[in-house]
Amino acid sequence: GVFNMPVYVVLVAVFFPIGMYFVGCGVLGSALRRAYEYPAGRLSTAIVALSLLALMLAVRVLSNVVPFGYSIFYNAPLILIFVFALASCTQTAVRALTIQQSRAVVSSVLATEVLLFACIMIPGQAGRTERFNTDWGAIYLTPSDAENSRQIVEFILHQKRQGREVLLLPEAPMLYALTGTEAPVRWYSLVPGVLSPAGERAYISTLARRAPQYIVLTARCTEEYKAAYFGIDYDRQILQWIERNYRVVREVGDFRRDGITSMAALVYERIVISSLSAQ
Repeated sequence: GVFNMPVYVVLVAVFFPIGMYFVGCGVLGSALRRAYEYPAGRLSTAIVALSLLALMLAVRVLSNVVPFGYSIFYNAPLILIFVFALASCTQTAVRALTIQQSRAVVSSVLATEVLLFACIMIPGQAGRTERFNTDWGAIYLTPSDAENSRQIVEFILHQKRQGREVLLLPEAPMLYALTGTEAPVRWYSLVPGVLSPAGERAYISTLARRAPQYIVLTARCTEEYKAAYFGIDYDRQILQWIERNYRVVREVGDFRRDGITSMAALVYERIVISSLSAQ
């Protein structure tokens, strides 16, 4: 095989997210060596290009290393590299077998990997059993998140028909896309680390100038950024300004900062346009 690493080392990457990234590094190193030894080999050159793409896209996995689970920064190119490494390692391990036997073993290993990926995608595994139908297709969510998302989308669409703007905080850019609307301000999402204190003040100035009629604040937990909740753990100035100039007129779902009901929300309505200020 192109990548002569024991199969069990590759399999460890299934359980340790950081392992898959370093498997990609190993594939790149092996492909570079092969490309140097055999300059005319097109396969090695193609693997080098794909490995570089995969590693550049997935480099952020190094910022949140956890022993179990998987990172949201995994991507299709890195998975393809992993599958290639798995097949190559298996071929190396069964080199003593006949060609037919070797192919059968490799096919079995790859089929098992496909089944494992399929198990990850089963909606019930993460409690996402409710189908949320949109113009963009079906999305599987938890029953509470699906119902809350429907209500928020219906609310935004109603306000859109009335010519009113709705701002979503801290992070729900997909809802803009599903409703065919745009964020009233420059930033479509506010997660920890995006705005400095000076950036918060500039954001507030823009918000005061645009003065959207409604602001929808979801219970999105951003703990993966090491700061859990908007307005409490980060961007406090912005939430304080909102609470001075807007009032809560509706609760979607059971709004609790518990890390579970991420799509529950509070709907804020602008009090009086003339009362808005950047102070």
